[in-house]
Amino acid sequence: MIFKQTLFLFLWVNCIFSINMFSQNIEKLKKLKAEPYMVLKIKQFDQFVERFNYEKDFFDRPVDSNFVKEFPREEYLKFLFNHAKNKDTSLFNEQLIQDFIDSICHTEYPIVLNRYSGDIIAELDCKVKLENTNKNINLYLCQEQGVDKSIKWVILKANGLINENVNKLNNRFIPPTSHEINFMNLSALLNNNKDAYSLTYKDYKIDELSIFIDLVNNDKILFEHVTNITFHILSVPGFIFKVRKFDRDELNSGWLISEIERKDISLFEYLKKY
Repeated sequence: MIFKQTLFLFLWVNCIFSINMFSQNIEKLKKLKAEPYMVLKIKQFDQFVERFNYEKDFFDRPVDSNFVKEFPREEYLKFLFNHAKNKDTSLFNEQLIQDFIDSICHTEYPIVLNRYSGDIIAELDCKVKLENTNKNINLYLCQEQGVDKSIKWVILKANGLINENVNKLNNRFIPPTSHEINFMNLSALLNNNKDAYSLTYKDYKIDELSIFIDLVNNDKILFEHVTNITFHILSVPGFIFKVRKFDRDELNSGWLISEIERKDISLFEYLKKY
């Protein structure tokens, strides 16, 4: 029994609290009356949100005064970071993490995540089949509220289809004298769907979401499955952070913060970089 406790403490210190600022919680965590692996693993993204918002404790019970005394929010948040050795380099910056936590725990205006605010973007790595060829694409979704107060996920952007069925470098064009014949040639040009992109101005940026929807509508693409999800969260002023699922046999596992970036930017400006 003593050996098991010693081994547990050794693994705890070396696998989770390798950064000094987490070590102060070791004694508190030893008081937990449950299997640590089952308690600490964040199994669902909604569970991550509840812990981030300081709504639920390790046992998924509402946070009460006793829990607040043992684990103030600024300490509890530290369990939501990926502490593996191969973590994103931004998470080696202890000052960045502390500034991030301080911004969340501001005593006058503490930050909570609203699942339906549009500030949470789900990036989906997807497997599709395009003309019998396997292909990887990315879809970006957010939740949107309808006029009837219903909530649904909507697609904001698609990536990975820029070269599919798009040809702007061919010999199809609108002749310079077309205005003299009342642009009669447009009917022939525009009714040829494959050549429509070649008629746009030279600086036109092809919208991959439109390409994706066109492929779906014309049964040219078969959606197979989602292989990975990354949540991009813009809810903390001055920061953008990502949450991913880490499936591993460690205490520090499940849905965890994988990256933090100092940035204040709108949703659509942020999506332009992807």
